[in-house]
Amino acid sequence: MDINSLTTKSQEALSEAQSVATRLNHTEVDSEHLLLSLLKQPGGLIPKLFEQSGTDIYKLITSWRNTRERNDNS
Repeated sequence: MDINSLTTKSQEALSEAQSVATRLNHTEVDSEHLLLSLLKQPGGLIPKLFEQSGTDIYKLITSWRNTRERNDNS
């Protein structure tokens, strides 16, 4: 895949997903890292869609982090 063919927002999301994985000491970037980066993207489409559906993205992110911490500690 040629990353240069992606939109700027997509490139930013992939870069942030890599940063999230690195901060968590994960050796791979997976869909959870990408989802988290998309949810946190200011002005992005994904946060708007979740908010329009009535989902509190901050609660969703907190829930993801809590689940991840439990999984990492077990």
